[in-house]
Amino acid sequence: MAETSTGKASNTDQPESASVDSLNAFQNTIPDALISVDAAGVVLEWSLSAEELFGWKANEIVGHNQTVLQLPEGYGRGSSGGLPVFIRSCRKQGAPERANYLAINSKGEEFPVEISASRKGSTEHPECNQLLIRDIRPRLVVEERMMQAAKMEAIGELVSGLAHDFNNILGIIHGSLETLELRIKDSTQRELVQLATLAAERGRDITRTLQAVARRRPQKAERVSLNQALMALQPLLKQSAMRSIDVAVVAEAAESSVMIDPGGFNNAILNFVINARDATPNGGLILVYTQNISIKANDPVESVDLAPGNYIVVGVDDNGTGMPPEVAARAMEPFFTTKSKNEGTGLGLSMAYAFARQSNGALRIRSTPGKGTSIHLFLPLQPEQSIADAEQP
Repeated sequence: MAETSTGKASNTDQPESASVDSLNAFQNTIPDALISVDAAGVVLEWSLSAEELFGWKANEIVGHNQTVLQLPEGYGRGSSGGLPVFIRSCRKQGAPERANYLAINSKGEEFPVEISASRKGSTEHPECNQLLIRDIRPRLVVEERMMQAAKMEAIGELVSGLAHDFNNILGIIHGSLETLELRIKDSTQRELVQLATLAAERGRDITRTLQAVARRRPQKAERVSLNQALMALQPLLKQSAMRSIDVAVVAEAAESSVMIDPGGFNNAILNFVINARDATPNGGLILVYTQNISIKANDPVESVDLAPGNYIVVGVDDNGTGMPPEVAARAMEPFFTTKSKNEGTGLGLSMAYAFARQSNGALRIRSTPGKGTSIHLFLPLQPEQSIADAEQP
């Protein structure tokens, strides 16, 4: 059996027809991997996209049994029994089938794929099956982020409603205490009323915090150079860390002008550094930096919650203990914390997330247990010309 230049096995060395050449050329241009296998499991065709996806060249695969693909069973609905059962089901039903699997590339790395199969019989191979294999990693990332955004929105609605009702009750209490204070002559009793008034005001502060978490409290946006803001914040960041931790600020992004609430930004960065400090109990390095990034309209991952355009990313990296995936996935949920009751409220990252969304940005967390955590705050750049126009009366 000889192999053609198009990654196709053949029993003859005669040139193929122009129509077949055109079909092969088309197959090599589609983004999904396209392969064909016969009834015995021997690979007959292996497209260029298959080479890119799996890492094996056509001359390494064509003419060999399909087991070299190492597609294990058990990933996604309908995949029970692995690829052989999947192909037999396709051949039995005589209709296209689709299922999800875990594929393994030439480096031994597992990744999720979607496989669509259909019959492609010919005189030479009457029971040939054609498989279209799609890498679904980008799609799964998009779905995960959409689910996270929906969950945060639902939590925000709940928190906003509770904060509104609580604020109404506090308003009645505060007003009654003010009236009572005017009528009391005894200084000791007046002090008690004043303490109660301060407690009610503290309750109002809490409701404002909850409204900020729920993204229902409008921000006062100002033009800010994030490079300058970080350098001004540097002394406080260093002071918030322990002596055994080095806080380095590298604010060198070429463009850093944004329209944001400065207070919200400062609180977010300070919270990131404090969390990094707590995750680095034995000392280490916390790096705070800025960099520019451009998001394209066809970016299937970032475009989920970021509009196309130019952004500045403020990163806070540490080499601390890191977080397991299940903790990192919930880190931005309100009131979620792994700290003790007296060490944290679980609102810091939630407020930072709310600040990012209100600023038309996004927040990303990447963490590896034992290696550290990276937090990236994306904020849209504000062109100098549009800023000048906005400042004109």
